This record gives sequence, structure tokens and C-alpha cells, in this order.
Amino acid sequence: MTYWSWVIPGNPHPWQSWVRMSKPTPSYMRFKQWQEAIQLFYKTNWNKTPIEGPIALDLSFFLPIPETAPIKEPARSAWIGRHMIMPPDVSNLVKAWEDGAKKFLFLDDAQVTMLVASKSYRDGPIGYTMVTVREILTEDE
Repeated sequence: MTYWSWVIPGNPHPWQSWVRMSKPTPSYMRFKQWQEAIQLFYKTNWNKTPIEGPIALDLSFFLPIPETAPIKEPARSAWIGRHMIMPPDVSNLVKAWEDGAKKFLFLDDAQVTMLVASKSYRDGPIGYTMVTVREILTEDE
């Protein structure tokens, strides 16, 4: 079994759509910047061809706690608890990461046959994503 792990710096942003008849929203632009950062990361740190077979992903998204959040406990913990079940949805964070990594780390997100994903909040101004990718052996191998 072969696997690789990375920590990708930068604030995770959920997948966004854009209706091309209008100007892109700031949220869409942040999403695109995050995808470009993921692509640059793998262009720089992945010196192999994209994985072709099935893979398992473990993605942990760490979002920065905004400056507007309470500083003192227990209000800070209550804020985190409320925001864990609010957008961004972890599924949209996964989709955005997959779209950023495909064609660099793997060919298509259809190759993801196992997935574990989480989001949490952290102190500090910058978020990050912890990634582990594991090749899944097929019966032929």
C-alpha cells in the first residue's frame, strides 16, 4: 500500500458556481484562488504523473477563527460549536479540493472510492488542509 501526506497552507474555501452572465462574486474569486493554490502546490510538490487507479482520501480542513469571534471562554467554545454545523459544508470543501487536485495528483475525482473528511476551526489567521492519499490495490495487483 502506497500513501502520501501533505499539509497545504491557505484558507480552505468551498466549491462555488458562477453564472457567466454576471461578474464573479468575491466568494467565487476566493474559491478560484484556493484551487489555484492547490494546483501550484501539487505542481511544485508532486513529481510524478497523476495517479491512474482508485484512491482513498483523508482530508482535514482547518479554518481560521475570525477576529470577530469571542476571545474568552466559554463564549469562544460556544461560537465554535455553533459554526461547526454552519457553512461551509465539508462536502463543498471536499469538492473544491478535488477539483483543484485533479489532473495534477489524480486524473479524475471519480477515482476517489474511499473518503474521510472533516472541518474544524483553529486559532491563527491562516487555515490549512491536511491531506493523505492512498492508492487502493485492485485484484489484478
